[in-house]
Amino acid sequence: TESTRYKDVALSPTLFQWESQSQTSQASPTGQRYINHQTEGGHIILFVRRLAGDPFVLAGLADYVSHEGDRPIRFRWHLRDPLPELVFEQSRAVV
Repeated sequence: TESTRYKDVALSPTLFQWESQSQTSQASPTGQRYINHQTEGGHIILFVRRLAGDPFVLAGLADYVSHEGDRPIRFRWHLRDPLPELVFEQSRAVV
């Protein structure tokens, strides 16, 4: 459905765009937890998959870069380790 179609995509091997759930606002506790994870001592661990039903692949630790929008929030995360080439190619093709 439209409410579960996320625009999650690898922009480069170390930059990933990810959308929160459709009801998450910037002001919500969840939105604030994502936005402020570094200053609050939290960690973001990103898992990716090509299609629903595919197994998830560990992409690794990610750090906040920016966000925009509301309900959902579109985040950009910097991956501490680059995605393997095949995972990058598959992740960027899912747009």
